[in-house]
Amino acid sequence: MPRLRSVRSGAVVSCSEETTALLGSEWQPFDGTIPADADGDDKGYEAWTAKELKVEIAKRNVDREDDAQLSDKGNKPALIEVLERDDAAQASSGAAAVPDDAPSDDAPEDEGDQPDSDES
Repeated sequence: MPRLRSVRSGAVVSCSEETTALLGSEWQPFDGTIPADADGDDKGYEAWTAKELKVEIAKRNVDREDDAQLSDKGNKPALIEVLERDDAAQASSGAAAVPDDAPSDDAPEDEGDQPDSDES
C-alpha cells in the first residue's frame, strides 16, 4: 500500500493504488524522509510529529541488540535528540543503510542446483 505525503500540509497517508491514482499533484510518494522546505530552510526533525519520530525510532530499532536500542520515551525534543545523536553516530562510523532486500552476510548460500549428497 503506497504511502503519500501532502506537499502543502506535510500529512502522510497510506491508501490504495486506486485512490493514489485519483489524488492530485499535491500528494507525492513518501519514502520515510522529510524533504527540505522549498526555500531551502530544512527544519529536519522539527517538522515531524512525535508519532512520526517514534515510528522512525522503531524502524531503526528493528535490527539492533537490546543494549543498543534507541529510546522512544519522552517529549518531542527528547525524541529529536535521540534521532540526531543516532544520525551523528551513523555518519561518524560511515555506516550505510542496507536495503531491506539486500542479501544478509549470514544467510546460507543457495544450493538449490546442487544434488543432495545422500542421493545415489
